[in-house]
Order: sequence, then structure tokens, then C-alpha cells
Amino acid sequence: MTRSARSSPPCLTSITNMELPGKRSHLSRGASSFSLWFDIEPRGQERVRFTRTGRAYTPAKTRQATQEIRDQWEAMGSPVVESEWFSVRIVAVIKLPKNQKYPVPPRPDADNIAKLVMDALQGCAFENDSRCWSLSVAKRYGHKAGVSVTFNK
Repeated sequence: MTRSARSSPPCLTSITNMELPGKRSHLSRGASSFSLWFDIEPRGQERVRFTRTGRAYTPAKTRQATQEIRDQWEAMGSPVVESEWFSVRIVAVIKLPKNQKYPVPPRPDADNIAKLVMDALQGCAFENDSRCWSLSVAKRYGHKAGVSVTFNK
């Protein structure tokens, strides 16, 4: 497929076999990359909180965002990274506020977005995030909020 024939940028498209129900896509010897689009508001992973008794817990918003990512991953056919080492490119698209004349760098921080996405997909799309040899995160404004995740060999 030529670049001009695509309807959206390569980082926002998904491979064909991810759209078929019951069929899993794999990043292994045959494939070099695949992309996922999560239709969620980009959020960062919050810090672990502690109760008065010293018990640690994950905030509810972080747990909810993690579950949303996993649910959408399953709806995409549960694609899996099977190569031993991989790289990840994350693009967080944040909706431009209507009342903002000159855009400022959007929140949340890019590293917190990466932590949330990688932790949500760990154990599902890949075994352990320690196998990620390169991680690139970008934030940009767009018309529709969401997160694009591209896995490469």
C-alpha cells in the first residue's frame, strides 16, 4: 500500500489482521512493527499513595486508565510482541482547549504517559518492559484525543 493510499498517518493506522475478531497479531520474525490506537484521554500515571497506617495503594484514576487501555487492547484482538527486544513510540494526542489562544505545553508529563501505557500493556502485549531497548514519547495537539503506540523490532 502506498503512502498516498492510506487514510491516516502510519503511526495512527493498525495492521489488517488486528481488526479480525479472534485473530491475534504478533511482532516476531515475519513482522517488523504494528501500531495501536487507544481512544482515551491521555493521562499520566499518578504516584503511589499511602494510608495513615502506611499501606501503599494505586490511585483510582490510574487503575481506571490502566483498565481502559487493557480493555481496548483486548478489543483490538490482543496483539502480542513476541520478539525478545523491541522499541516503542508513543504519541499522545491532546485536544486543544477552545479558550486557549496560544497553546502551552500540554499536561500530563510525557514520562508519566509512557509509564501508564507501558505498565498497562505489561503482561498483556509483552512480557516485561525491561525488554524495551528504545522508548520515544511525544505529545501534540489534535482534533481527537487519544494515544498511539507503535511497537518495532
